[in-house]
Amino acid sequence: MFSSGRGDLGGGRGDRPDVPNYLVLLTDGRANEPTDAWTEAIAVREAGINVLVVGIGSGVDVMELQGFASEPVERNVLTARDFRSLDEELRQSVYNAVCDSKPPSDTGSFFLDY
Repeated sequence: MFSSGRGDLGGGRGDRPDVPNYLVLLTDGRANEPTDAWTEAIAVREAGINVLVVGIGSGVDVMELQGFASEPVERNVLTARDFRSLDEELRQSVYNAVCDSKPPSDTGSFFLDY
């Protein structure tokens, strides 16, 4: 789950050293292999990658999401009722967690339509 994030955000993949790296994890349940997921989440964060977690639906474990997310978890753990509720408000919340300014109005679709 997380290991590909560590490899994909490295210098050989267009990484810009002056820009923070973010991994956005969307999940609709619990980790199948919790121990492996926790170990990878720690490794990703220790590699300097900021982890933002979005839990979707009633099957998520908020404590688990908080364990995966970077600090402060209040800013880096978001929840949504279902995939259809990934609306402008959640889009703005993700943007606020990653950026310090308001997004331009012509950014296009942030989430896939379901």
